[in-house]
Amino acid sequence: MRAATMKERPSFPLMRQTDVQTIYHMQMPRWLFSDPRYAGMGLEAKVAYTFLLNRFQLSRRNGWVNDLGEVFVIFPRKELARELRICEQKVTAAFRTLKELDLIWEKRCGRGDANQIYLATVTPQDDPEYTSAPFVPPEDGTPRTAGYGRQEPQNLRFKNRNI
Repeated sequence: MRAATMKERPSFPLMRQTDVQTIYHMQMPRWLFSDPRYAGMGLEAKVAYTFLLNRFQLSRRNGWVNDLGEVFVIFPRKELARELRICEQKVTAAFRTLKELDLIWEKRCGRGDANQIYLATVTPQDDPEYTSAPFVPPEDGTPRTAGYGRQEPQNLRFKNRNI
């Protein structure tokens, strides 16, 4: 699609084609919105889960696994509240929701020790009515992100020199 001509510009810089690769971001699973089992979950619980999922990657790299090879996360509620910039009670409520939906399980480790948090393996169930950023499997069967190919842009130079 061709960009519309911009007669006026905002006072702040806009993202360019090359900027996306340089921004640190977290991946929020699409199924938190598209799976009917989790669609009604509050945003704070979804964001808390995303932070846990991000911490999961760190734990995996650090080798924090039990005897069965299951990865555990250490993320005290107080620290997560500070990261999310919300009160600890909201984090506790988010954890309660995540537990009720069987997305996490906590192993209590005793007085003074942080709980070990295990994330459940989830097999998403897509709701066919959910149309935001639909997952379209590629014809060749290779993994693909929601609605976008994995190929990098071939030419990052602007074709329209007027921009």
